[in-house]
Amino acid sequence: MIDIKFEGYYVDSGVSKKICIVDKPSEEYVLTNLNELNDKCSGTVVMENMLAKEDVEPLNLTLYLENGRYLLMLLDYDEERYVDVRTAYNPDAPKGEWTYIKGELHCATTVINDLEIAKACFLEFNATGNVSQSLLD
Repeated sequence: MIDIKFEGYYVDSGVSKKICIVDKPSEEYVLTNLNELNDKCSGTVVMENMLAKEDVEPLNLTLYLENGRYLLMLLDYDEERYVDVRTAYNPDAPKGEWTYIKGELHCATTVINDLEIAKACFLEFNATGNVSQSLLD
């Protein structure tokens, strides 16, 4: 069962903007807000399943964005009920390199440059409460 909450904030050209908290957002609402993001934005967008079974189902999908670079993180669980954070994979990034997103150091292969992948993940999570492993591994 799913009950999705969507929210976020970002700074665009020095102007702070908020994505208001919405329960059960429509696909149109999600896309409208994600389409506002551009290569000059920095911020965080979160979608959470309020009815997720703890230790079993994915809890939330978070997008950290900074100047056209995106880090997607899905908080999920493995078969043994251990936390498993799934991320997108950037095959073009140098392996073994690290990069900063919003002041935090992350493996470069987890940072993507394609907002369309983030949109696809948010739409899938909104509809199903999960994201396929072909998008986030």
